[in-house]
Amino acid sequence: MDRRQREFTNRPRTANPGVDHYELLRQAIANQQSATASYQGSRRQFCPHVLGRKAGHHVVLVYQYTDSARAGAAGAGWQCFALDRLHNISLLGSRWRSGEPDTLPADCIDAVDAAVEGFDTSLLGPDVEVAPTSDATLTPLRKQAESKEESAAAAPTDEPT
Repeated sequence: MDRRQREFTNRPRTANPGVDHYELLRQAIANQQSATASYQGSRRQFCPHVLGRKAGHHVVLVYQYTDSARAGAAGAGWQCFALDRLHNISLLGSRWRSGEPDTLPADCIDAVDAAVEGFDTSLLGPDVEVAPTSDATLTPLRKQAESKEESAAAAPTDEPT
């Protein structure tokens, strides 16, 4: 398949215009969905891992896997994006990606609002505030649905045998 066809088949699902960037990225974290956005003049594709604040401004820690300004794997790695500089965010159906925790950017986040399930927020630094567990760690919706199905299957029924 040639490159143009691959890009077309992986076309982003356009975000609902009524949804703000914060909520859209929170949804991406909850569902472990990759995203694409414009940031500092180039198109980026990334998997958001942590949503939070730095010096009172909203930021998102992402694993970026492509950058239109850099060719190939040169654009891959952990990045910290200021939400007010992200434009035209869309969620993708691409596979989830992550990087080595030892390459996380230092001093990216002061306070965590949400983190992808399984992400060790202690790696962000000892002084990072983490929201209460119910809000900080989001379980992907597909896993929530599977848990509900498993619970329903395991629950006893009142039907006669």
